[in-house]
Amino acid sequence: QPALLRHLPMSTLTPITAASPAPAEPDIRRNLKKGGVVRALAETAVTRRTGLWLCQYGGVRKEIYVREGRPTHVASNLAGEMLGEFLVARGELSRGELDMALAVMPRYEGKLGETLSALGLVEPVRLVRHIEEQVREKLLDLFTWHAGSAEFYAGVDAPDDRFGLDLDAWEILDEGLRRRLQAGLEEERFAAHLLTPLVRVPQLPLALQRGDLPEGLVRLFARVREPVPLHAIVGELAGPGDDANRGYRLVLLGFALDALRWASEP
Repeated sequence: QPALLRHLPMSTLTPITAASPAPAEPDIRRNLKKGGVVRALAETAVTRRTGLWLCQYGGVRKEIYVREGRPTHVASNLAGEMLGEFLVARGELSRGELDMALAVMPRYEGKLGETLSALGLVEPVRLVRHIEEQVREKLLDLFTWHAGSAEFYAGVDAPDDRFGLDLDAWEILDEGLRRRLQAGLEEERFAAHLLTPLVRVPQLPLALQRGDLPEGLVRLFARVREPVPLHAIVGELAGPGDDANRGYRLVLLGFALDALRWASEP
C-alpha cells in the first residue's frame, strides 16, 4: 500500500537512487571529514562538471545532482528533510493537511508538489520558494558533517520528473563555510596561524587558471603571490558591514582548491 510507505523505516536509498542505479565505479572519491564537502563541490564548480555526488555518513545518504557545476537537485533519506515535513516544520502546512495530501497523492502521479498546488494548500509561487529553500538546507547540512564519504559519478542526470533548480555553487560554498566557522569547526586550522604567512602555490591548477572564479578568490590569489600573514589578508578581504569572516571563508576555499599553502611548509 503506497499510502503506508511513509510509515516504514527509511531505507539507505532514496527513491531516486532506487530507481536509477549509478555506475559501478565512481569517477572521484572524497572523504567528508573536516569539511571535505567544500573540496567536492568546489572542484565540480571550477571544472563545471555534470553528474551526481553520492554522500553517505552512517545510515544517512544524500544525492547531489550538479549540472555544469551548479547544484540542481538534492535528495535525502532523512524523513525530516522531505518536502512535506519541511513545510509542516515551517508552519506552511498542518499535519492534517499533509496527511490529506499524501492520501490523494497517487491521483497526481505521486508528486507532492503538484498535489499541494492542485488542492490549493500552497500557492505555486510560495511552493517554488520553499522547494528551493528545502534543497539549499539539505545541501548546507553536509557542511557540518564530521565524517562520511562522497563519490562522484560523471554524466549522471537527475530524473526528468524532478523539480530542477539552478543554484549558485559559489554562494552555497560561501554559506556552508560561514556555518562551519560559526560552529567552531575551523578553529583548529587557524588557531596557531594568525601570524603565519600564506602564499599561493607556484602553479595554480589548470582549472583555476581558466575558470570563472568569484571576485574574492581572484583578489586573494593575486594578493598572495608573495607571502602575506593570515591576519593581514583576512583583514583586507573582510566583507561589507560586520562580515569580518569573509576573508577566512575565502582562505578556506583556496585551501580546498589546492591553491594555497602556509609559507612555512615545503
